[in-house]
Amino acid sequence: MITEGEFDALIIKQVAEEKISTASIGSAVNKRINPRWFSKLISAPSILICMDNDKAGQEAKAYIAQMLQSTKDI
Repeated sequence: MITEGEFDALIIKQVAEEKISTASIGSAVNKRINPRWFSKLISAPSILICMDNDKAGQEAKAYIAQMLQSTKDI
């Protein structure tokens, strides 16, 4: 699961225990993901994107979803 904030990622990790791996982009403004992580992301059976329900969060969600989809097509 990719979250917007680090605190969100920590809560999910605590609640979901070892069932979900989490990563945070740190801010919706920082919606870019370092290409070195692409191989890890595209090998995941599913990816959940959980951003804040504001304009920046929804734009980040759309951008990351598009980037991940185009990466899976390679």
